[in-house]
Order: sequence, then structure tokens, then C-alpha cells
Amino acid sequence: MDEYGFEKPNIGTALKNLGVSGWCVKGTPTTESEFRNSTRIFFSDGTETDEYAKFGVTWTQVKTELDRLTAIYDSELYKRQRSVEYPAYGTQLDYIYHNGIDKWKTDIVDPVKAKYPKP
Repeated sequence: MDEYGFEKPNIGTALKNLGVSGWCVKGTPTTESEFRNSTRIFFSDGTETDEYAKFGVTWTQVKTELDRLTAIYDSELYKRQRSVEYPAYGTQLDYIYHNGIDKWKTDIVDPVKAKYPKP
């Protein structure tokens, strides 16, 4: 988790996105060799393997997917920053009820958007 409570992209997410249904990764591999030595795949029939050839995905595919997820994560920093600045939904709804949507937007939404603008 990052400082805003969101999960950072990881090897597990990349494997899941590539269709690998069961896996176990020890540590955080950063090279093909580390990936080969630290990953086990679990199949739906209950068997498992650490034989790299049976994984169904290559390190290049995993690394490419992880890089893609990381780029998205990095580009959305403003969203994570905003999420912790906004009051709870109940507080915002109460503010809207008592002050109206225009005042809510001016007093609550706009200052946070100005503090953390989209890139």
C-alpha cells in the first residue's frame, strides 16, 4: 500500500492480468532470473510447478504488463492525493443539503482540484 492507502502495481497483479490464475512469488523479482527462481504456478487441477516453461507467460510479458500498470499508477497520483483530501461522503452530502451543490463545488471540490490538478 502507498501512503494514500492504494495498492501499488506488483508482479501478482501483472500475472493476474495476463491470465495466470494461481501463483506464488517470493520477494519482488526484477530480472528474468529472479522471476524464474521465485515464482510457482498453481493449476486448476491442483498441481503446481516452478518449471518456467509451463508458466504460460514470459518474463518479458510480465515486465511489460508491470511497466504498463506502473505508468498508469504514476500518472494517477493526483487522484490518490485528492481522495484523502475530500471529506467523507456523508459530510459532503450534508454540506450539499445545507448549502447547495454550487457552494459544495466551490467550497469543497474546487480547492482540492486546484491543490492537486490533473497533469
